Amino acid sequence: MASKRKLGESLLPTSRSTTLSAAALANMLSQLTIAAAMDDYEKAAKVATDVLAAEPTNVHAARQKAIALIKLDKYKDALAFLEQAATFLNAPEVALERGYCLYKLGRDEEAFQVLKMGSGRAVQHVQAQNVRPLLIFARLSNVKAYRMEDFSTSVRIYEELAKGGEHVDHETEDITSNLSAARAQSTWTTGIERGKRRTHGSEGYEVCFNHAYELIALGKFLEAEEALARAESSSSPSQLIGC
Repeated sequence: MASKRKLGESLLPTSRSTTLSAAALANMLSQLTIAAAMDDYEKAAKVATDVLAAEPTNVHAARQKAIALIKLDKYKDALAFLEQAATFLNAPEVALERGYCLYKLGRDEEAFQVLKMGSGRAVQHVQAQNVRPLLIFARLSNVKAYRMEDFSTSVRIYEELAKGGEHVDHETEDITSNLSAARAQSTWTTGIERGKRRTHGSEGYEVCFNHAYELIALGKFLEAEEALARAESSSSPSQLIGC
C-alpha cells in the first residue's frame, strides 16, 4: 500500500533527476500519450512523474500529470502540483485546471478570479484536449460572469468555446445564443462593438434578437430592424440558461 504524502512534501521531482537517453525519454512520452488516450490516469500520473524525474521542466508531462490527478479526483494534489510547477508552466494556459481544482475544493471566488485572468488561452488548451469536466467548468464560470455583469469575461470565454472542441447540436446552439447575449450586454455596457460578426439566415430567434439589441446600442436602427425581422421569421424563442 502506498504511503500517504507528508504535509508540505513536494509533488515535483527532487533536484536529483534521473538521466535517460533521448530514445528512452521519447518512449516514456509515448507511453504517457497512450495512457491518457486510454483513460488510464493512474498510469498517466506515474509515467508523467517518471518523465519529470528525468526532465523536471517538461511542459507536456506536467500538464498530463495535472489532468491525471484531476481525473483521479485528487484536487488538492493537482492544485499543489500546479502551484509548484508555476515556475515553468504558462499560468494563463493552465488557468482552467487551477480554477477547476479551486472550484472542487469549495474556493469558488478564487476559482473565478483565476479563470478570469487566463480564460482565453486556458479554454484553447482544454478544447484541444477535449477535457470535458474543465469545459463544463468554463461554462459554469460563464454563467457566474454573466450574472456578475462581467460581460467582457463572458464574451471572451464563449468566443473560445465557440472556436473548437466537440459539441453536440444543442451545445453549439447554447454557446452561440449565449455568446450573442453576452456581446449585446457588453456593447450596451461599454458602448463599444466587440469585433465584427456575420449574420446568417439560419440563425435562430435568440441570436437574431440579441444582435438587434446590440445594434440598437450602437445606434444602427435600420440594421436592428432587419435583425428583428429575421428573428420574427425564425423559430420561437427558448429559455436560455445564461441570459
